[in-house]
Amino acid sequence: MINELTGIRTSFTEQHKNDHIESVELYPGIELSYITLKSDKLSMHHDELDNILEINYCRSGRMGWKMGNGNSVYLGQSDFSVHTMKACANSEISLPTDVYEGLTIFIDLQTLTNNPPDILCVTGINGEFLYDKFCKGDSIVSFAGNEKTESIFSALFTCPDHLKHSYQKKSRGTAVISQ
Repeated sequence: MINELTGIRTSFTEQHKNDHIESVELYPGIELSYITLKSDKLSMHHDELDNILEINYCRSGRMGWKMGNGNSVYLGQSDFSVHTMKACANSEISLPTDVYEGLTIFIDLQTLTNNPPDILCVTGINGEFLYDKFCKGDSIVSFAGNEKTESIFSALFTCPDHLKHSYQKKSRGTAVISQ
């Protein structure tokens, strides 16, 4: 997964010089990326990766995303979406406010099933569970933000730098996944 995402990030940042992506691996097969976009339109072209799940959270700004499979998703402040990278291959992003700040959690579903982090071992949450719940049939699921989701995701941006990595690894994001 890391090689696939590194190639996508490299291509993206070469094409979009004003945009910024900062990533950290939380566990094998689980990566968190902080994203700042400052363009009006962006194109995303990558392989159809049905084994990688994306959870996209909008901290500020707005994003319209026309997926390569014909579906669309719109995210405003505190909203989030879940889909595989198969759904977003060859997609177009528009930013009505010319700025978007958010994060994406990438999950290799096969790695999650075969080698789950200790924090998920007793939950029953694995790659098959997530795929069946959110992604069957190339679906895209989006959720309107609320106080609960805001508290989960906003802490990933606001905790002190010296605590950030620990918080990321113990993220309460599992609460979002299990809803």
